Amino acid sequence: MSVAHQIRSFSPNARRILVSTFFAGLGSSGFALLYNLYLLSLGYHADFIGLVASVTTLSTASAGPAAFMLSRRIPLGRILTFGFLLQVIGCTGLALSGATAGILAFSVVFGLSQGFYWAPLPPFLAENSSSEERNHLFSINIAVQLLAGILGYLAAGQAPSLLAGALVLEPTGSLRTTLLIATAAA
Repeated sequence: MSVAHQIRSFSPNARRILVSTFFAGLGSSGFALLYNLYLLSLGYHADFIGLVASVTTLSTASAGPAAFMLSRRIPLGRILTFGFLLQVIGCTGLALSGATAGILAFSVVFGLSQGFYWAPLPPFLAENSSSEERNHLFSINIAVQLLAGILGYLAAGQAPSLLAGALVLEPTGSLRTTLLIATAAA
């Protein structure tokens, strides 16, 4: 059975999650690639960038158990949607904030968004697939994540210089604009 045929055989929710996985991966990989460079362009140093990464990771870890508890009362699809909403808020805030407190606060929001997306994703995929197609769905979902990440990295690597030339932006402005484009994709 071809991959295209397999994808067509998935439930509508499973196909939707594959599309959302693609765009989330595209945007988040581009964002991840450039955000540290953006912080450097704002004058922050490695110690602060490490703090931002730690705050984000701790927030992600804390959201996992919260997502599990919420899943007892709220459908998994709504938790995933909430995660996407938090991602838009977090990434937009990170791209627009230059102040230390704002960066740290939006890092928490972004971290929470990742936990509210990644923790309920496997059970959501399991709920929206038959036992016969589950292995294919999980495998294709990982492949989509990897492909989207590669494309996001490639696009984000080229975008700041293209935007700087096309829109006559200074380096920090072109990074910020690219971060906002990546947020829109996700």
